[in-house]
Parts: sequence; structure tokens; C-alpha cells
Amino acid sequence: MNLKEAQQKINEIKIQQMQIDEKDLDMWNDYQRQIETIQKETVLTPWDHVELARRPDRPKAQDYIDLLFDEFIELHGDRKSLDDPAMLCGLGLFHGMPVTILAQSKGKTVEENLKQHFGMPQPEGYRKALRLAKQAF
Repeated sequence: MNLKEAQQKINEIKIQQMQIDEKDLDMWNDYQRQIETIQKETVLTPWDHVELARRPDRPKAQDYIDLLFDEFIELHGDRKSLDDPAMLCGLGLFHGMPVTILAQSKGKTVEENLKQHFGMPQPEGYRKALRLAKQAF
């Protein structure tokens, strides 16, 4: 069973699960076991892996930074010419320890994607990342 077929079956089961009486816990658990079985039996093809990797709702670098680091300060520019918005670099605290953060940034909307060059770093972005990596040591 491929990913699309599995997702369709899971959606059908979830619809049935929502229609049962709240007091019928055994039936609800049975539906939940069916969903878990389908998820375990689903074999992902190489193309399924590509589709999962390209899902637009996947977390972006900024989401991870917001969740993991306190007091994040973004640093801009490569000290030679320009700033590359596709490279998200800065300083932050991870469990109280100061760390340097280097990430490739891609926007969530079309406007953000255009501003950040669709996550494709330019030479100034690589220089900025290298500068901060050297600073970390």
C-alpha cells in the first residue's frame, strides 16, 4: 500500500471514528488500532519520501530556532558586501549556554520565499556562515 492509499483509508476510518457514540470506547479503540496497523504496513516508495520532504507544512529553520533557543539575535552581513536572507545566522542560548546558530532559511509564503531566494544561499550567505562558524571557535 502506498502513501496516498494509506492516507485515504486512514481518513475514512477517522470519519467513521468521529461518527460513533462517545460512550463506545471499544469501537473507538478498534478504529485506532486499524489506523496504527495501516501506518505500520505502509511502504514508502522513494517518491513518497520526496513528497514528504517537500510538504509545505513542514517546520522551517525559524520554527526550530524559536522552539530551541532563548534570546536569539540574528546577525546580518558578511562584512564584505551584502546580507543573504537565505542564511539565518545568529547567537542564542541553548539551556543557558551561548551558541552560534547557522541555518538555511526558506519562507513559508511566496513573498517570504522571494525575499529569501527560495532558500538558495548566495556567496555572501556562505561568507556570513563561515564568519560566524569561525567566531564560534
